[in-house]
Amino acid sequence: MAMKRTGNELADLVRIAPQHDTNGNPVPPGLAVTHTHTAAGLLATSTQTDGTDTWVRTMTYDAAGNRTGDSGWVAQ
Repeated sequence: MAMKRTGNELADLVRIAPQHDTNGNPVPPGLAVTHTHTAAGLLATSTQTDGTDTWVRTMTYDAAGNRTGDSGWVAQ
């Protein structure tokens, strides 16, 4: 059985995992990160920016709150 993680736990994983965008380009470490959450408190999006470039990662969930999708970092 997979462990269900809270939005805050997922946000922590997003911050510490090596980061590459969906094109395979590295996302610089230590960038400012903002998060949005669903009405249920689950992580919906994370946005990182270095002031010039921005990357967004979007999570999707089923009705039970299980994560069903992760876009990976998408350069904007």
